[in-house]
Amino acid sequence: MRATSDPAPPEIDDVESWVRMRIEDYRAGTGSREFHNADGRWVLASERRMRDGGIVGVRTDITEIKRHQHELAESEARFRAMVEDQTEFISRSLPGVHTLTFVNDAHARTFGKTRDELIGTSFMDLIPEAERANIHARLATLGPDNPVIFGEHLAINAEGAVRWHRWTSRAIFDDAGNITEIQSVGRDITERKRAEEALRESEERFKAVVDNSPSLILLQDTDSRILLINREFERVSGLTNDEARGLGSYDHLSPDFADAIREIDREVLESRRSAWRPAR
Repeated sequence: MRATSDPAPPEIDDVESWVRMRIEDYRAGTGSREFHNADGRWVLASERRMRDGGIVGVRTDITEIKRHQHELAESEARFRAMVEDQTEFISRSLPGVHTLTFVNDAHARTFGKTRDELIGTSFMDLIPEAERANIHARLATLGPDNPVIFGEHLAINAEGAVRWHRWTSRAIFDDAGNITEIQSVGRDITERKRAEEALRESEERFKAVVDNSPSLILLQDTDSRILLINREFERVSGLTNDEARGLGSYDHLSPDFADAIREIDREVLESRRSAWRPAR
C-alpha cells in the first residue's frame, strides 16, 4: 500500500509535508485521518497493522456526514446569534437544583457577571431570599401536562438594585418524558410595575376625594352605565357602589329623570364640554 494513494488535500500547499505525514501514519499502522479530496468529497482513511506485519487500510466516504455536520454547525451558529441578539434574558437550568447551564449576554450583563461566572451556579443566588420558595414551587409544577409557566418576581441586578422581572419558563423533556432542562426567557418590567403602582395610588387618591365630597358624584361610561358612585350618592340612593356598578340611567331613576340625564350625557359627549340642569 502506498502512503500517497490519497490525493493531496487542496487546502495543503506543502504536498511534501503531507506525504511525510501519510508515511508516518503508514509506519504507525494504526489511527485514522479525514481528508478533503480534490473532487470535493470527504474520505476517512483508517489503517490497522496486522499480526503478520501487513497493513489493512479502509477508506470510507464521509461526505454526507460532513455535510450534515456543516449544516448543524451553521444552524447552531444562527441560533446562537439569534439568542445573543435578544434584549431578553435567556437561560437554561437544571430542574430542582436550578443550576445554570446556559445564559446569553443580556442575562449576564443584567446581573453584572460573565457567562462563565454564572454557568454552574444556582440562579436562586440572584433572587431575594423571600422570593425563592415561591419560584421553586412554581417551577415544580412543570411537567408534560404543564410544559410552560409564567411568573413575575423580584431580582437583584448588577448595581444591587431590586428589579421586577417577568419570566416565561419552558420544560425540555427527554424521550421518556423526564425534564432534562428548563429554558427561561425574562425581561425587566420594573417601569411597568412602577406605572401600575402610580396608577393605583392615583385611583386611591381620586376615590378618597370623591368619597369625602358632600356632593352626589357618579362616574359613567359612554353608554351612561355607572362605573362608580361616592358615599354621598350611596347614602341618598340606598345603593352600594357594587350594587350601582353597571346600572343604566333607567335602572335606578324615574323615566323622566332618566330622560333628562341621558339628554345631558348626549350634550356632554357631543360638545365635549360640561353641562348641567337644575334639579327638579
